[in-house]
Amino acid sequence: MRTAVVAVLTCTVVLAACGGRASPIALPADSGIDGLVTAVGACTAGACPDEPVSASITVWSGNREIRRVDASGAGQFRILLPPGTYRVEAVAGGGGQRRRAEQIVNVTEGRLAPVRLRLE
Repeated sequence: MRTAVVAVLTCTVVLAACGGRASPIALPADSGIDGLVTAVGACTAGACPDEPVSASITVWSGNREIRRVDASGAGQFRILLPPGTYRVEAVAGGGGQRRRAEQIVNVTEGRLAPVRLRLE
């Protein structure tokens, strides 16, 4: 009897920790966006090469926000998404130094679409 009570309590705790329900959106394991955010780097003379930067990434479908993530300090991000057409927006900085970039991307099944966002 004691074993049965412990088993029921354990199952109850596990279900509560998981929210007791399935995720409303099934994310594919192999399709989405593989991205990089860059900005013009600091230089003293000549052409200034782009450098990877951290930024806030937002994915939109029409006027609906789908996902929001932060790119790493190396400017990299990966977002799993179902197939479809999305607008990907990167924003970095604050106040008067705010920079942004966006790109339309088509995600196909079984592929990670490359996205390169250059902050202006």
